[in-house]
Amino acid sequence: MWSCPGCTYLHETEKEQQYLSCAVCGHKRPENATSVSSTTTASSKHVQPNQKRQGSLLQHFGDGGKPSVMKRHRVSSDQSHRFNVSPLESSQPSSIITPNRNILNVLKPQRASCFAPSARYRDNPKEEKDWKTIGNDRDIEKLCPMTLVRDVLPTNIASSLLEQLERDSVNWKQGKWITFGKEHIIPRRTATYNLVPLSESSQSTVTRDAGRVERSVSQDNEEDDEYMDEHRPISAELQQAAKYVTEHVQKHCPWAVTNQNKGWMPTFAFGNRYANGQDCVGWHSDHLTPLGPRPIIVGLTLGAGRRFEMRQQTNIEITNKKDTTCRHVSVFLPHNSLCIMWNDAQESWQHSVPRMSDDGILKHPKVGTVRISLTFREKRKIPGLGNCYCGRPTALRAKDGKYYLFCRPYGKDKHKTCGFWEPCPWAEAEAKRLMALEAFTTRNSR
Repeated sequence: MWSCPGCTYLHETEKEQQYLSCAVCGHKRPENATSVSSTTTASSKHVQPNQKRQGSLLQHFGDGGKPSVMKRHRVSSDQSHRFNVSPLESSQPSSIITPNRNILNVLKPQRASCFAPSARYRDNPKEEKDWKTIGNDRDIEKLCPMTLVRDVLPTNIASSLLEQLERDSVNWKQGKWITFGKEHIIPRRTATYNLVPLSESSQSTVTRDAGRVERSVSQDNEEDDEYMDEHRPISAELQQAAKYVTEHVQKHCPWAVTNQNKGWMPTFAFGNRYANGQDCVGWHSDHLTPLGPRPIIVGLTLGAGRRFEMRQQTNIEITNKKDTTCRHVSVFLPHNSLCIMWNDAQESWQHSVPRMSDDGILKHPKVGTVRISLTFREKRKIPGLGNCYCGRPTALRAKDGKYYLFCRPYGKDKHKTCGFWEPCPWAEAEAKRLMALEAFTTRNSR
């Protein structure tokens, strides 16, 4: 007999011992597996604890002709993600009721999200090497300010939008990144889609303080390379995707409905194209200049599935230095999934899409290892933030949970900075107002 390393199914019968792959999950048979007479199965001393027989094929799939019979059994910790069991419940196996699976249902085409690996986390990566499994998607938002929504768009819209963006990505730009005075090429292609008509965006202005220059949002785009408006055409599929994204955000973030009276609505989408596992984005938090404090940023994944990671920054004053935590959460984003970052995700957390081998990517049948991410964001009206020493408008960002204004040059002189850096009182007051709004709407929604 031999045991499957994937689902631990024990192949005991003479016919099952000859299989080259698992009869349940299709996992390849181990090379060191040896055929043993079925009479030895009566003695449990030859069976390892993780190789206990989980039932015959009939018990697994049902007979196909008779009605499915409810069966009561136990669920192990490594199987908790299959039954949507939380990490706390999976640590203490209990009897649950699940129906027998029918062979006809197993052979049906499954969604990509069914094959995605489970989410995981570590409370302190420096001390904890082993990951803890997150058995339920609803438990992710309890560990970090992020919500995962699967199968967001209808299948036909998701496929059409993926094909369209894959064609358009040939003309996407590959920008440059400045770190410590050195210029590096960004390992991915990017583009910006303006979801608001140009007539409306040109009318929305940013009010300056007395003696300061007034700027329009469109002028900000010309200065900001990351959010540059390239006047790309907006397809009907992209407009429909923005509508579905808005509905999900207002559903999962109740405070987004009351914000600015009309609720959260994306004004532009920032696209990223990851050709393979070598294309990535390192640890960072987004600039808040056009977004304001505590923004809601939503990422739509199309194509291949990749891991998306968030890590908490040690921004809290801790009396005991030994009691430091920096939680690390890793979530696998499959095709047609939505990642909603809210709360202080840009102030107290960082996120990344790490490099990985092509074998670890959940490939898409049409585009293979290509992953296209659309991050929907809303530009907000912000007051005048003044100028830096070199005379340019300052930019807003967060560090260690605090808000600062800094010099962020653009264009040919983007590698030069005057060193301007000072706190931003307006952003601190706006963040407190939004925190009170979030707490109030969350309590009422319950």
